[in-house]
Amino acid sequence: MQVWLQESLKNAGKVKLIIDWSFEVPVYGTDRMGRLQTKNGWVYEIAQWFPRMCVYDDLQGWNVLPYVGQGEFYLEYGDIDFSVTAPADMIVVGSGELLNPAECLSPAEATRYANAKSSEKTVTIRSADEVNTRIQTSKKTNTWRFKIQNARDAAWAASKAFVFDGARINLPSGKKCVALSAYPVESIGSDGWQRSTEFTKASIEHYSGKWFEFPYPAATNVAGIVGGMEYPGIVFCGYRAKGAGLWGVTDHEFGHTWFPMIVGSNERKYAWMDEGFNTFINSLSTRAFNKGEFSKPSAGDGEKLV
Repeated sequence: MQVWLQESLKNAGKVKLIIDWSFEVPVYGTDRMGRLQTKNGWVYEIAQWFPRMCVYDDLQGWNVLPYVGQGEFYLEYGDIDFSVTAPADMIVVGSGELLNPAECLSPAEATRYANAKSSEKTVTIRSADEVNTRIQTSKKTNTWRFKIQNARDAAWAASKAFVFDGARINLPSGKKCVALSAYPVESIGSDGWQRSTEFTKASIEHYSGKWFEFPYPAATNVAGIVGGMEYPGIVFCGYRAKGAGLWGVTDHEFGHTWFPMIVGSNERKYAWMDEGFNTFINSLSTRAFNKGEFSKPSAGDGEKLV
């Protein structure tokens, strides 16, 4: 929609828009968002969920293409603060840093969450056995607060069915961030989602060392109905994925951190940039992961890649 101002905005001026909106979460939102029924409750994956400014392109002016179906998005950057108020028995994960873990997690979970942020190995924050016994509180809801800076979007997920774990990510500059995974018990199995944090950590560390340092405070992988979709600091991957499939989709979606999340290319017009670059770097990270655990020989294996 367009908002026409009564007067032109002066240099360094500001306009504040307050917009009320709502929608029903679809079961399947064109593989971008949706909800999955599990035996312990619904898993909600929420994206493209709030009104935002369209891009003013320095060459082409206002980008006013409609975005429907699976059409990719061209987005502006900003600092995004958002809050999610949910029933107290739910775990909520989102783009960026969780600002108030002590207010939303149980004391034991908050301690494990802090331990995960400093651990090389995956730390269980909420186990499969704790899924239905997590909350002992008189509160009916919790408000989870997140912040992500210099990002083109924000997304989140929520469920009372989530198993939750994490580990430290080591960045080349010496900075640290955290890999997190949230998934239902149905996703646990041979090489299943209990390896998601391991995969996430390895992917982010590899790309940060080879290309450009990961810019966000957390990298969160969510298992749900969405087969594979990327957002700043959080990705949605299929809950049935395992082994090479889980590594592949996790690595691919986090690979999009560099194109288009950091570079900011127009995916709608230049899809070859983000998918082409991402497919290339995926091949290198897969060769590097765990001595090539999921790597398959290819025609170019005799060539040296730099």
